[in-house]
Amino acid sequence: MDKNILNFRRKTIKCRYCNTNLGKSVFDLGHQPLSNDYLKKYELEQNETYLPLKLFLCSSCGLLQIPAYKSSMEVFKEDYAYLSSTSKTLCNHAKSFVDYAIKYFNLNTSSFVVEIASNDGYLLEHVLKKKIPCLGVEPTKLAGSISKKKKIDTLINFFSYKISQEIVKNYKRPDLVIANNVLPHVPNINDFLKGLSFLIDTEGVISIEFQHLLSLIKNNLWDTIYHEHYSYLSLEFLIIALKKFKLKIFDIQVIPTHGGSLRVFLKKEKSKRKVNEKIINILLKQEKKYLCKSPITYLNLQKQALRAKLDLLNLLIKSKLKNKKVIAYGAAAKGNTLLNYSGIKSDLLHGVIDKAKSKQGSYLPGSHIPISDISIIKKIKPDIIIILAWNLVDEIMKELIEYKDIEIYTAIPKLTKIKKI
Repeated sequence: MDKNILNFRRKTIKCRYCNTNLGKSVFDLGHQPLSNDYLKKYELEQNETYLPLKLFLCSSCGLLQIPAYKSSMEVFKEDYAYLSSTSKTLCNHAKSFVDYAIKYFNLNTSSFVVEIASNDGYLLEHVLKKKIPCLGVEPTKLAGSISKKKKIDTLINFFSYKISQEIVKNYKRPDLVIANNVLPHVPNINDFLKGLSFLIDTEGVISIEFQHLLSLIKNNLWDTIYHEHYSYLSLEFLIIALKKFKLKIFDIQVIPTHGGSLRVFLKKEKSKRKVNEKIINILLKQEKKYLCKSPITYLNLQKQALRAKLDLLNLLIKSKLKNKKVIAYGAAAKGNTLLNYSGIKSDLLHGVIDKAKSKQGSYLPGSHIPISDISIIKKIKPDIIIILAWNLVDEIMKELIEYKDIEIYTAIPKLTKIKKI
């Protein structure tokens, strides 16, 4: 069992990186169910597990984190419903990265690429099309099985130092390791980084993407806080953590995914790759300016969360009193954080649209709002649609272009009426 789970059960909350005792929480979204624990109809009458959704800031290393109330295996179960291929935006993003990486790192048919948390193969399928040998490591059986159907060699397991040893033994050291949007989902950061370091040789490259804590703070993206995201990463913390495992950042790209992310390229300390000190220093100065390591910052974020909650409730209550029907678009984890913090149920929100067939026919955790495909619009004939998956708003608006009379809003970073295309 993960030591962080044991620490919590002993009522001692310690930092998952440096083991420092954590003090009081700096941000609190109440008690909520796991945001990706979608329910079947028969489960609606059963008890749901609600866990504290609180952030703690380590006074030693500066890591912002949620205690591991549940282990990875309890969170990312076999039927975990998130599938990356349902989003055209993410698929295009993946293809663009693969094209860039092949050119920038001179990948060819003699190269070897490993992706950690490869999901349903939405990225590696583009590597495979270029006839570059590759391996996916994916913990969830549902996504991993889809990847295998695409003829992608996929290891269905959680990545760890032990797994990295198995990969090197059974394959070879990869030229490129990709770990997109996975490091924040890892309870044991030290073991994960140890595994990354072991995978590559002196000239190997690791590419990591994650939502930047700076963007979360600047853009009021508090709904991206949920139990599956154990950690919220600043560049300053990452540099500290990497040093322990003899890894170093040599370049960074600021990318728009998830409201503002970093694509960080890592190398072994002994590698002779040139380091882009300029972009690193710029970002570190920005983090310092926005006080990413100050509890006051998260007190202000708490006020912004309350404001967004009240504004959304005000819209929904006024609509209810006027007999207007409201539905949502995007059964996303971030949407569940927003709805459950706001206490919104199916009496105010009649349904939610999602393109993922793995979610359709199920119900949102906590709020118990039913999930359907886009045909729900013609059935319910809503007056208002709230886009919960705000990171895909451009893609979604194209799908809603024919519905001229429906008002469309996003609630994050603040309640905003979206102009029609």
